[in-house]
Amino acid sequence: MSKIHSNPDHLRRSGGKLSRFGRTVAAAGEKLDDTGQNLVDHAQGDRSGIGSVVAKAMGRGVEVTGTVFKEGGRVAERAGQNLGKTGDLHEEADLNARDRLLKHHPDAKSKRLPGGGERSAAPVSGGGGGGGRKPPKVRTGGGGEDEEPTHVSGDLNHPAGYRGSAASTHISSASPEHMPAPSLDPAPHKLADLSHTEGVVRDEETGLITHVGDRTSKDYVTHVAEHRANQYRAPQQQAKQDHLDYQRKVGEHKQQLQAYHEEKRAWVEQRKQEAAAAKAEGREPHFPPEPKMPEKPTPPRTGDVFSQANVGVTAVGMDMRTGLVYEGVNGSDADVIPKADLHPTLRQHLEDMNNKPGGYPVEDDTTGATRDRPHPDRPLGHAEVKAANALLWERRARGFDDGPGALAEMRVDNYHPFRSGGIEQAPCCANCNLMLRGVPSNAGRYDRFPPGEKIPE
Repeated sequence: MSKIHSNPDHLRRSGGKLSRFGRTVAAAGEKLDDTGQNLVDHAQGDRSGIGSVVAKAMGRGVEVTGTVFKEGGRVAERAGQNLGKTGDLHEEADLNARDRLLKHHPDAKSKRLPGGGERSAAPVSGGGGGGGRKPPKVRTGGGGEDEEPTHVSGDLNHPAGYRGSAASTHISSASPEHMPAPSLDPAPHKLADLSHTEGVVRDEETGLITHVGDRTSKDYVTHVAEHRANQYRAPQQQAKQDHLDYQRKVGEHKQQLQAYHEEKRAWVEQRKQEAAAAKAEGREPHFPPEPKMPEKPTPPRTGDVFSQANVGVTAVGMDMRTGLVYEGVNGSDADVIPKADLHPTLRQHLEDMNNKPGGYPVEDDTTGATRDRPHPDRPLGHAEVKAANALLWERRARGFDDGPGALAEMRVDNYHPFRSGGIEQAPCCANCNLMLRGVPSNAGRYDRFPPGEKIPE
């Protein structure tokens, strides 16, 4: 194993600076090249003698210098890009080595991994059963098989007052503006990993995240959830505006067509008159230009747009211990968590809800009929359950407690993006209240259906 200690973020930053320097040099070379060519062109047009020769020689020299600068700049830019890629490879190797170490030595402590840092293995504790089952694949936000590896190297049991390390990512990475774009994929999406982000503060006793920048963890979750809900809403609102604009243009086009037909009739009459006059005078006719038919407006794009039917409700969930932030969406009625992918902790909550003695009364039913859940919706189809399910599987993959107690270390916030008056918080329904027993909800929660008084958190 190499003993060269490198910092992936430093490599990426250095690579970025080198690339920018290379682009600057290349741009300067481009200008020199252009100047040299201009001198040569001027000299070729000057036939005065020695002045032409000197100008031409100088132009060639400047042109050659510009070419050298330009190529040198491009070399430096490529070198910077390669340096950044090297940082990515070092970090990926670090992550892979850590995973292999934890797999074979779950009790390992302070093992030195590629990249130089000290890595302490997180304690493994039981949580919810399920044996050694692998967690289901979850997406990182709109990618494919070439998605970037998650940056999770290092010990997540940070010391008291931890605010980042030399290998930390900048606080801007926690901003919702830097998160993956919304997607119609109903699978939960990883939005951020704050485990090594500067400006993230943890409680001195519990190690849980209390602040992200100048926001409390609670406010941060709402900040992200609001931003995401507005992102889902924006295309729908734009589609509505595009449709209104199209209807307006269709009306204008109808009026333009009427004017065109009148002009066309006048033009035909003018041609007849000009043809007759030209024949009588024995000359070639001079016809006026034909009126141009107005173009039909182009209908707006009718591709997939986020809507109540294919998104419904959005939810953001954050784990205060791992620092992971996930998003879930309701999706269509068919978009539910497969039973095989349901985390054991939530599976137990589902069974507890379904097996309640006496069941739950059906709304407005006078026959005494019951169902196996308080709310008529399918429990595994709601956004906040999907986000929490993904966070629990992430915990298991990292060796953290993923039992019922882990839920209290998470937080969710849910939104209706498509209400007529704008986005609106969506409290957890009676099903989600039982499925996510212990998870604080910024939007509040209901414990019955039809809903009674909203319960804070």
